[in-house]
Amino acid sequence: MNALNPAPEPESRLTPEIRLAVFTTLVFPVALIPFLMLRRSLTSLHVKTDSVQGNIIGLHRKLKDTLYDLSWRREEHAKLGKTVDEMQEVIRGLREQLHREQLERVEREKEVGMRLRALAMSDAESRAQLARIRKLGASMGDVAAFMHEVEIQGLNVRPHDGRGIERLRRVAAEVAEGPESNLNADVPRPE
Repeated sequence: MNALNPAPEPESRLTPEIRLAVFTTLVFPVALIPFLMLRRSLTSLHVKTDSVQGNIIGLHRKLKDTLYDLSWRREEHAKLGKTVDEMQEVIRGLREQLHREQLERVEREKEVGMRLRALAMSDAESRAQLARIRKLGASMGDVAAFMHEVEIQGLNVRPHDGRGIERLRRVAAEVAEGPESNLNADVPRPE
């Protein structure tokens, strides 16, 4: 061909599309493999993150429940402490009341003992007085008998006994009988 016109050379050059296709086929797998590995790693991290987040949410719920339970237990403990304090106060009051009642009982027992001793002394005095009255009744009977003998021996019997011999005899008989007879009965007046 002509020296001036050079002959067309075979096309050794590749078109840009082919070059891009070749470049892409060579570079794309090299770039895609790290991307896929990174994506798989990221997916695994996302799963782990979701799991950790679920655990955190569960722990947060447990923490809230525990705090609520702790708060409830504190309130119950405070109520129980208050109840224990009230019970101790009641027990203290009951002990004081029991002590006062024991002191009052001791005082009442002393008073009852004193009254019983006074009654025993009064009873002994009454018995002694009754014995004296019986002796007096017998003496009065003797006096009445003496007066009756004197009357029989020479004195006139008066219808209205001014000396009261009959009355003295009845009183002597009543006194000699003791408390079984009616001591409060009216003594008949002389007629």
